[in-house]
Amino acid sequence: MSRIADRNISEALIWHIWREQLSKLKHLKLTDGRTVRIHHPGILNADSGPDFLGAELSYGPGGRLRGDVEIHLRPSDWYRHGHDQDPRYNRVVLHIVMWTDNSLTMVRKYNRQYIPTLILSRHLQESLPHLRNIYQNKQQIDNKKVYPCQSSIQPIKKTYKTSCIQPVIHALKKNQKTWYTGWGVFPRNRLYMSIPCGRLGMLKTPNLFMN
Repeated sequence: MSRIADRNISEALIWHIWREQLSKLKHLKLTDGRTVRIHHPGILNADSGPDFLGAELSYGPGGRLRGDVEIHLRPSDWYRHGHDQDPRYNRVVLHIVMWTDNSLTMVRKYNRQYIPTLILSRHLQESLPHLRNIYQNKQQIDNKKVYPCQSSIQPIKKTYKTSCIQPVIHALKKNQKTWYTGWGVFPRNRLYMSIPCGRLGMLKTPNLFMN
């Protein structure tokens, strides 16, 4: 499978492949050599925590397991995102990555158990650029859809919207030391907005919020 630059794909693209292209993924094999069968990919999580909840799968000849699925570009992202320190990820039964790191093939959960890892790029039946184009076209169609609250939000004056946001910004300024990681890296207006939007689900539906 040909590889394209990391900046051209996102975890959201891998979510799409996992959810929409699963039927085309055949003879899946984990990094530890075992085969894995996916009976249900799980439900995309719109909140914080693992990416897909309630997936059903089986390893080798074993029985069905039910648990969560986490998706990253590489295995090392698990540690970079701090999931090994978060007990919410103890229910993860499968770690899906697009590519592997040189030496890291499996990661540990908060409870110190290893998580079976599936390298998705080894099993794709179509080229990654092609799958990316399919995903982008779908996003363009979705962005043109009318959402239930859209007609109510559009007539609201910008000054009123701003007045609603100002108290949030004031509170964030008072507590900026607790989330200063992005300070100096991103424009301040985007940094202020990322916190409340993240609480509302921006991490799982970035395109909707960015638009």
